[in-house]
Amino acid sequence: MTPADFASERSGRASGFIRLPGLWKGTDSSGTPLRAQGHATYRLRVKTGSDSGRRTLLINTPLSACRVWVNGRLAGASGEVGTNRGEETPRAHVVKSSFMTRGETQDILVQVSNYHNVQGGLNAPIWLGSESQMGLLVRRKESFAAAFGGFFALMGFFHLAFYLRHRSEPANLYFGLYAMMWAVITAFSNQGGCLVSELYPALPWRMTIDLTLIPYSLSVPLLVMFYHALFPYKGGVWVERVYQALSGFFIVYLVFSPPNAYGLVPMLYRLVVLSMVPYLLWRFVVDLVRKMEGARILIPGYLILGISGLSDLFFDFGLSHTLSMVPYGAFAFVLSYSLLIAIRFFNAFSAVERLNHELKENNRTLKENLTLRKELAERKQTEQNLRVTQRRLTGMLNTLDDAMVAINENGEVSFCNRAFETFCGSTAQEILGISWLRLVAAEAEEKASELEARWLNTGAMPQPERVQGIVFQRGACRAVRTEVTAVRLDLEEEPMMLLILDDKIGEALDQATDRVYALNLNRRRIEELKDSLERIASSDLTTRFDLTEDLDSIDRVLGHIRGNLSMGETGSGHRHQAVAVMQLALELWKEAAGRGKVALARQSGLWKVYTDKDGWDRTQTLDKYLNEESIPQKPRVAQVIRTAEFVLAACDGVTELRSSLERHLEIFRRDRA
Repeated sequence: MTPADFASERSGRASGFIRLPGLWKGTDSSGTPLRAQGHATYRLRVKTGSDSGRRTLLINTPLSACRVWVNGRLAGASGEVGTNRGEETPRAHVVKSSFMTRGETQDILVQVSNYHNVQGGLNAPIWLGSESQMGLLVRRKESFAAAFGGFFALMGFFHLAFYLRHRSEPANLYFGLYAMMWAVITAFSNQGGCLVSELYPALPWRMTIDLTLIPYSLSVPLLVMFYHALFPYKGGVWVERVYQALSGFFIVYLVFSPPNAYGLVPMLYRLVVLSMVPYLLWRFVVDLVRKMEGARILIPGYLILGISGLSDLFFDFGLSHTLSMVPYGAFAFVLSYSLLIAIRFFNAFSAVERLNHELKENNRTLKENLTLRKELAERKQTEQNLRVTQRRLTGMLNTLDDAMVAINENGEVSFCNRAFETFCGSTAQEILGISWLRLVAAEAEEKASELEARWLNTGAMPQPERVQGIVFQRGACRAVRTEVTAVRLDLEEEPMMLLILDDKIGEALDQATDRVYALNLNRRRIEELKDSLERIASSDLTTRFDLTEDLDSIDRVLGHIRGNLSMGETGSGHRHQAVAVMQLALELWKEAAGRGKVALARQSGLWKVYTDKDGWDRTQTLDKYLNEESIPQKPRVAQVIRTAEFVLAACDGVTELRSSLERHLEIFRRDRA
């Protein structure tokens, strides 16, 4: 019907009254059934008083097409109103109709047709006011849509980007998608004044409706998944699958059915949304009782979101007529979660700083421990080498009849032979490591101290010195005056003073002293020769023929000495003793160290270890010295002695096996000498 129909009185009586906002369902005031599809004309007469001026009529999202007349003139339209589906062109817009008032009463006529939507009618409030008031209301809605939509989009992009960098936090993914859904809803829904449709009028009408409903359906399972990601729950997976399935069915229905925002299926899905509220409230209370981290921070956001959701559901079911509050609830929820994320970031950053500080402290401690371990290993190796050297020298000195004792830089007894043990009446275990001045009687301490200072505090190589009148304490009550010959002995780069005790001055003592002195002197010469050779370039060795001849002469002399030392080692008795020493050394090593001959060969560095094709370690050379039939005719005597000395130095404790090895080693040395 048009204004002309009412003016010509051809319209007859009005069909009845209807309450707005409302959908075409049920009956009108006269009991006439209302169908969802069809067309209708609304007439409203408004008394505006005697004030004249420009007014604006605002209708939000009529279903599906709308045309407005005011005082007989066309004031605005949304789409093309028709009497059938072919004539109608729907469009999702806000209808703004501006007009000039005439008199005290304004006659408003609204034509509405719906042949494309499942539900028809005017389901939103109609606003009437001055042009400035309605313009402010429209701008406020559009500003709300722009501000809230931009906020949701910004938060969504931020959390999605954060998830791409840290995929271990799925809560950021779900929350980012949830925020993006609300950004789309705010931009296309009538709560935001259909902002996108106003900015882009050419957009298809169907798309504007679907982009409001589909994100709304997706927001439900995303919210449930987000909550379970924050606060895990064993049965949460099945709950998520239920809401995902319901959301999927609803989206399929929206895609393959006519546009439908207020039909039966959308209303049923709103019941699904309603069921989510008590479920999340129950889980939220449980997590509060369990004192889950961050649960209290989300209390305001969940409360506002739940209340706003219930308010909109009541409005959709016609139980209330409040404004749409869900965007505000979603905004409060996003803010509360952002606060939670900020607090978690702060705690994580504080934890990283604390861990960084602890890591630096631990790293410093580790470096100190590694340095200490290295020093301990070096000290242990030095002690091991010293014990080996002590064993070797003690074995050599035990073959001499003269009493001998060696003093280190600290004035402590480093080793002594058995003749000295007999002379002092004490064992080597009781003497080693103590100050040698304790072995000297009180009347000779001054002379002994002067001798120590003269020999141990100088870097020169003094000649052997014979000192008379040194009184040694033998036992608790007896003192023996003797003559001492001091000889400087450099052992493993450690200077020592070797004291040879004898109460008889004779040629044999002079020969022993001269030999020790000559040994030290030759060792120093060899070291100096080694240092000199290392400083000489290889080109000098090929051009200086005099130097080459001297080296050849030295090589021939050393070969001659080695030949003389190797004489007398071919006897079967000597080979038998070598096998006995090696067998006892291996048995003592197994008993004390708990390891086999491969470990002995590797740690001592005296025997080679071979790896066969099967990957097994073999000690072929060492094995030959464990059997008389396989030992070479000319065994390596020095290597046998050094092996036994290494085992004796590495294995502590006094056992029968150790005593047997010491005894056989002494016999082997004596026969060798």
